[in-house]
Amino acid sequence: MARKTMTPAQVYELRTLAGNFPPTLNTSTPPTDLEIGETPECYGIDMTVKGRLKTGTIPTGTSRVAKTQTITTVPYIWVYKRLFNITNLTASTASTILRYGAPHYDDVYMKQGVGGIQFDEDAQTLVQIVPFGQDSLLIGKSTGSYVLSNLNDTRGDKFWGKTDIIQKMAVSAAARVTELDGVVYTSNADGLFVLKEGRVEEITERVKDDVTDYANQTLTIDYDESYIIGGTKFAYDVVNDKLFNWATSGFRFTSRQFHLPDWAPVSIDELLFVIEHSDTEDGELKYQMKYDEEDWTDEYTVELPYNQEKYTMVSTSMDREVSVRKVQVRLTSLTATKYIKEIRLGESSFNVDDYVL
Repeated sequence: MARKTMTPAQVYELRTLAGNFPPTLNTSTPPTDLEIGETPECYGIDMTVKGRLKTGTIPTGTSRVAKTQTITTVPYIWVYKRLFNITNLTASTASTILRYGAPHYDDVYMKQGVGGIQFDEDAQTLVQIVPFGQDSLLIGKSTGSYVLSNLNDTRGDKFWGKTDIIQKMAVSAAARVTELDGVVYTSNADGLFVLKEGRVEEITERVKDDVTDYANQTLTIDYDESYIIGGTKFAYDVVNDKLFNWATSGFRFTSRQFHLPDWAPVSIDELLFVIEHSDTEDGELKYQMKYDEEDWTDEYTVELPYNQEKYTMVSTSMDREVSVRKVQVRLTSLTATKYIKEIRLGESSFNVDDYVL
């Protein structure tokens, strides 16, 4: 057979089933419309290994640092060089008033002006205050949040800005809101939200069909990697805009449903895995296939032998050649020391040996 020549871009677009790992969850978009780096179902992976698919657990987060002062049993938060308080000054019970002290007094509550701002559009009490940006505070309650701005102005609340209630940024508990790089995140009953540049975005929009694992979670942060971590269930990679889940035990990765742009039939006869070896031991993976509207196939095992190379391409032939319009793969097991860089499809009319780059 005559050898054909094709550009790398053409080969990549036609043959790659999955890549751009680690994959971000997207359950709201049909699997046929997903990008290469998206997945309709995935859990139990290591999100810290860039460009690879690897088994792993959720990263460890750190709570936000907040300096507090207790003055005659009343708790205050020290920020912008003044004391702030969201409890009643006598019994320290929840309140709808944000009290603030005069600048530079940190060992005694010295009221400045009226000394307080009412947030009483409804009867819900204040839950948490979070500094963000250069001079702003998020004031959270279970029905929404407010933003105070210009707090570096020492003249008090007459010179501060105050928004109306922002209901999408509801804060159901103090530990469910945090700040990273000047913006605020909250996990409430509707999922994970971020307030940046005066606008609210729903990060969990891509999994909107079921936000159970992302709702009302305690938020911590991996500051080195810029990860927002939700309890033991999910994490969000801020830099790469990727969402991950560990709510289910074990490991699974499901690819997008591959199809040609014109939905023409393709004849699939092999599956190829680009493997990175992190040790010199052999490994294995297990997978299932889904063709068109059929059920998932039985589970197949692929051996991943180490052969003196850091990267290898391991191919496995289908138990039968199929002509389909869409195809999908689901990994159910992967040796912990083996990483997948890409998953590619082979078809009888376009085999890997027929082309040179």
